Amino acid sequence: MVRRACLVLVAAMLAVVGFGVLGFGAFGKLKTGGFQDPGAQSTTAQTLTDQRFGGSVGVVLLVHAEAGTVDGAPARAAGAQAASRLAAVPGVSDVVSYWQTRDPGLRSQDGKYALILGSTRSDTVLSSSELASLRSHSGQVNVTVGGSAAIGYDVTKQVGKSLGIAEGIAVPIILALLVFAFGSVVAALLPLTIGVIAILGTFAELFVLG
Repeated sequence: MVRRACLVLVAAMLAVVGFGVLGFGAFGKLKTGGFQDPGAQSTTAQTLTDQRFGGSVGVVLLVHAEAGTVDGAPARAAGAQAASRLAAVPGVSDVVSYWQTRDPGLRSQDGKYALILGSTRSDTVLSSSELASLRSHSGQVNVTVGGSAAIGYDVTKQVGKSLGIAEGIAVPIILALLVFAFGSVVAALLPLTIGVIAILGTFAELFVLG
């Protein structure tokens, strides 16, 4: 390594760049889950529910009539369109709406809100494009998305944002402490550089495994 320092440095930099290119793709390969014990009776029951009944309610559309009530023509039309869009989403089944069942439990007491429910498997998470296709807003009716399948996307997005903020705060503090400890900027950067390489290499490995 001493005799071929430049070659080693160039090879390492190319490897890090390759790790970075692969690593950014890891986020598209990874999925949420793994919180349940596969051998637990509750997990077995959930699996049977998914297989026989298409899962439980995982998507909830909230239809808000900004003008009039949900029994008015604009809300009925918007509700029908929203239910149709939800039924077209892969992995969603047994879509039920207030306008279909006239169940008072799916309508608020003031008549301003109504629900549309869709069943999903327990591990289903909607993508950003699917969430965008379900939301709508007009001057009279507003449709928003909730439920566990939508929350899973929001949680993943928020975790990524929070990690970015945390690292943005932690790295400068760590660098300052390392400069104080080593008395040299170059020496202080070495542990951080190793950490960055390790992180990028781990993401690249996760991409390959995914």
